[in-house]
Amino acid sequence: MPPATTRKEGGSKRVVEHHKRSTSSFPHPLSFAYLATFLGAWCFAPVIPLIAAASSFRSYSASRMGIMDHLPATVLLGYYSYRFLNPGRLWEPALRMYGRAMHSPNGACYFKSQKIVLTEPVVPDSATMLCVHPHGALCLGWTVMNSCQCLGAIQAGVQYLVAPLLFNIPIIADLLSWFGTGPAVPGHMKKQMAKGKNLAILPGGFNSAALFTHGKYRCFVRKRVGFIKYCLQFGYNVRPVFCFGEEKTYWTSNVLEGFRMKLAERNIPPVFFLSKFGCLPFDDLDMTVVVGEPIKMPKIEKPSKEDVAKWHAVYVKALEDLFESNKAEYASEDAVLELQ
Repeated sequence: MPPATTRKEGGSKRVVEHHKRSTSSFPHPLSFAYLATFLGAWCFAPVIPLIAAASSFRSYSASRMGIMDHLPATVLLGYYSYRFLNPGRLWEPALRMYGRAMHSPNGACYFKSQKIVLTEPVVPDSATMLCVHPHGALCLGWTVMNSCQCLGAIQAGVQYLVAPLLFNIPIIADLLSWFGTGPAVPGHMKKQMAKGKNLAILPGGFNSAALFTHGKYRCFVRKRVGFIKYCLQFGYNVRPVFCFGEEKTYWTSNVLEGFRMKLAERNIPPVFFLSKFGCLPFDDLDMTVVVGEPIKMPKIEKPSKEDVAKWHAVYVKALEDLFESNKAEYASEDAVLELQ
């Protein structure tokens, strides 16, 4: 992975890490292969368990089988039993391989340009929560942020939290476990926050994914207050993050949006998307992740609804300001942020 680059940009703003693709015609093969594996598994996840179950049933129901016929199934059972008992165990070689896949040593990457912009670095174990918007169809800005050196799990101690549903999907569950990713559930979040660990979440979740529209900046955040309550309970620093370029990653359909929002409330990802690469995103775009300044939350053991509402409004205002102050440079002056 190339070294992080730090340079001034617009006064106190600085680009912490900036990668440009060496060729403009096609994504780097390594990053293309990585995303093809990850997103392909996500898109065809319902088929994988069915095939595995059918194959297993067929093999175990066949007669005259020796021990070697059972060996593959036994190895898989042992592996998944271990992973079940050791969820989210960080495997640093896998994380480094992931970083190289998204940002190869020669400076090539999947998107035309990928960079992280912030004014204040993320310090390990600084009780910081990075709140990333928008979710998009498949969280590509989130993926870029996770793979960059300056905010990677090893360098800044940031644990990325995702929907627990993903830990039930073959291949994706393995990748998430190897990278030390955790489930975005209250019990796990509180356990990490009690230790002052840095976390990264997607507050909009599947609701924000259901709102995703090509070329528009849409975030589901006005009804998302739970993360603010937890940040108040543990006195966390909250940093809004906006991913410019996420809105261009796929073509989308907004058919039955109301119905899909109801599915999202039940943790069913109702996303329809397509690009010239199928389930892989468009590559000819600039993905710029802008990290806002910390909002220091007071520590309130039992925050009232009024406390949560007050600080949630502060957060929403900071997110709006972050978008407005950066849209001319990374989007357009007439870009509009839609918060729902």
